[in-house]
Amino acid sequence: MKKILSMMMLLVLSMLLFACQEGTVNQGEYPEFTENDIVEISNEELIKLLSTAVEKTTTDDQGIYMSKGDISFNYSEIINSTDEENIMQHITNYIADIDFEGYFSTTDVFADTAINFEANLDVEISNETKNNNETTASTKASFDGSLGVYLLDQCLYLDSDINVENMNRGITTTSSISGKQMLDVSSYLEDLTYPNIDEEVSSLLPEDFDLDEIEGLLEAFPVFNVYEVNQVTYIEFKVDKEAIKDHLVDGYSYLYTMIAGEGPTQGQVDNVIQFISEVDDNFDELDFSLSIAFSSNGLLQIASKCNISMDVEEGSLGVNYSYTLDKVSEMKDNPDDLENYTEVDSIESLIYGFISNIY
Repeated sequence: MKKILSMMMLLVLSMLLFACQEGTVNQGEYPEFTENDIVEISNEELIKLLSTAVEKTTTDDQGIYMSKGDISFNYSEIINSTDEENIMQHITNYIADIDFEGYFSTTDVFADTAINFEANLDVEISNETKNNNETTASTKASFDGSLGVYLLDQCLYLDSDINVENMNRGITTTSSISGKQMLDVSSYLEDLTYPNIDEEVSSLLPEDFDLDEIEGLLEAFPVFNVYEVNQVTYIEFKVDKEAIKDHLVDGYSYLYTMIAGEGPTQGQVDNVIQFISEVDDNFDELDFSLSIAFSSNGLLQIASKCNISMDVEEGSLGVNYSYTLDKVSEMKDNPDDLENYTEVDSIESLIYGFISNIY
C-alpha cells in the first residue's frame, strides 16, 4: 500500500510540474487569467508585441497542430397569424451541438499533409403548426453520431456512423449514415500549395500602413490586454456589450479620421449610436475573446470563444463556441483498420456514398 501511495504521489507531482512548466500552455483549453497575470504596458509597447505576434503567426507555420472546438447553436422562431375564427402558430426550432478534435501536420510540400479529424454531432430540426393551441402538423429530423476524416499518404479516409431519425405526423422512420470509404487523392493534391500567410496578411493592409498609427485607436478602443504566465506571453482581444457601449463611438471616430483624413459627420456618428442602442436592446449576451500565446520558442496557441444570445425577428438565437489551435509534438494515432476501408474512384462517389444512406 505504501508503494502504491508513493507512486500516486509521484504521478500527481509529475502532473503539477508539467502544468507549471515554463513556456507551455494548457492545450485544448482557452487560457484563464488572474489580475496578477496582467502586464501593464504602454500602447507603444503593445504595438510592438502585436507586431511580434503577427510575425510569429505568419512565419512559424510548419509543424504539427491540434485544433479542438465545441459549438452549440439554437434558433427558435414563432410566427403567429389570426383570422376571424383561428389563431395559428408556426414554430420552428434548430438545435445543434458539435464537438471536434483534429490534428494536421504541415511540411514544405502540400501533398505530404496528414490529417486526423474526428467529430461528434447532435442536430435536431423541428417544425410544429398549431391551430387554437392544438397541434395540427409536426415534423422532426435528427442526426446523432460521429464522423472521422483521415488524410494519410495522399489517401483520404471517411468513417461515418450517424443515426438519422425522421418523424412526420407521429410516424417515425430511422436510417443511418455509416460506412468506411477510401479515395486516392494524389491527383487532387499534386498542384496545391500552401498559401503564404505572411503575404496574405500583408495584402490586407494598406501599402503605407504604419503600426504607430494605431496607437491612438488603441487608446480610443481599449480592447487588448497582455498577460504573462510561466514565461508565456498572451495577447487577448476581448469585445463585449460594455466595450461596445463605452468605446465604439470613439473608436469609430478615430478610425474614420485615420482613413478618410477628416472626422465623421454628426449623421454618421448618430448611426453608430443607433447601432449601439440596437445591440443593447437585442443582445442579452455578447462576448467574444481571442487569445494568442507565444514564447521565445515561437507561436504556442491561438484560442477563441464566443457567447451570443439575442432576440431576432419573431424568435431568438443562441451561439456558444470555443476553439483552440495548439502546436503539438506528434500526431494522434489513426484507426488501425484503414486498410479495410472500401475504395471509391472519385470525390463524387465518396460524397454520394456518404449521403445516399440517408434515403
